[in-house]
Amino acid sequence: MKKNLIVIIIIILMCFNVGCSTINENEENIDNNTQVLQEQICSQTTLNNSIANEGDLSRIIKAMEKAQTEKEIKIAFLGGSITYGAGTTVGNDCYSKIVEKWFKAKFPEANIISKNAGISGTDSLLGIHRLKKDVLDYNPDFVIVEYAVNDGVNGDGTLKIVENSYAFENIIRDILSTDNQCAVLPLICCTEGGWCSQQDKLTTSIHYSLPVVSYKNAVEPLIESGEYAWSDLTKDGIHPNNKGHKILGELVTNLLEKAYARINEDVTINQIPSALTSAIFTNADMLTYKSENITSLGNFNNGSTYWCFKDGFTPIDNKNAMVVDVECKTFYVFINKTINNKAAKFEIIVDDNEPIYITTKSDTGYEQLTCEEILINTDVANHSIKIRLCEENPDGCDGTNNQILALLISK
Repeated sequence: MKKNLIVIIIIILMCFNVGCSTINENEENIDNNTQVLQEQICSQTTLNNSIANEGDLSRIIKAMEKAQTEKEIKIAFLGGSITYGAGTTVGNDCYSKIVEKWFKAKFPEANIISKNAGISGTDSLLGIHRLKKDVLDYNPDFVIVEYAVNDGVNGDGTLKIVENSYAFENIIRDILSTDNQCAVLPLICCTEGGWCSQQDKLTTSIHYSLPVVSYKNAVEPLIESGEYAWSDLTKDGIHPNNKGHKILGELVTNLLEKAYARINEDVTINQIPSALTSAIFTNADMLTYKSENITSLGNFNNGSTYWCFKDGFTPIDNKNAMVVDVECKTFYVFINKTINNKAAKFEIIVDDNEPIYITTKSDTGYEQLTCEEILINTDVANHSIKIRLCEENPDGCDGTNNQILALLISK
């Protein structure tokens, strides 16, 4: 049964990009980093409140020992627009840069290699499908994962899209399962009013004995006491401003200080427990026009024009379908839905079953990146999937927003 899976987050279009930077040390930078770290604005009470789960620090300690002995550490940041840095005035104010500066100050002789894999308007469901290419292929030693806002919750705190819970756990499992025993730290951000999927993230993280940092737990008491108003920390109600990111950075580095104090302790990496929820998103991947599973492009051209998804599919006309022959248990079509009159319509046929129709028209009042569910099973099987642009468009639309950004599978 088809289900429309939507990233529930208002996309505020700023200057988007996926950043990757290599930081080389020099004495002037070390002095500047030390000064930045000394300008602390969080009280010890706020720092203590932010530790939503103390968890097992062994993997983070091991990663720091590598920085100390091998003189190199790779860190990565996976999440949405908050991780990307939307809301800050310059990139260096983002919490990820503050974390980089902490590592540079603590390990001045090490090569600190950092990758910001934050993409605005994306959730755990897309995150698990781009995890391999955007993060794991980079072979990181330490990853911060931030999806508590974009995964979205209902009024009772339950997830709007239950698959986001499965996807988040699969992200955690895939990171922990790396050959180099990569460390992972879930970071829980929130919007104005404290809205986020904290309980879902905590349930998963506690199951895996992960340390968890919560911006929500840190700032809500400050709001309630009158020390801050939400407007002091965010301009749009969603993205932390420079001060909000400074707080985020201090909360994360406070946790890192606890691990740093234990470097060279004899720690043991525990075995990964069995899955808490569904493991349907194992071996997740994004298919592009370059993928071998694309049997025929039909009347689709190579490539797409969306800012950070350039390897999708653009139809010429509706005459011939694209054919995808793939072994999988889940299959999604990743598109960008718009609120203008440019929406198009696609027909998808799985194994000669009844057609499934999707459109690029948003019915939420804002633009949104969307993972449209086409197939979801518990077992892997071979499928032949045909995708064709429809001749008719949604009412009042001209069909020019007709690109497929990627095809998402797990197996």
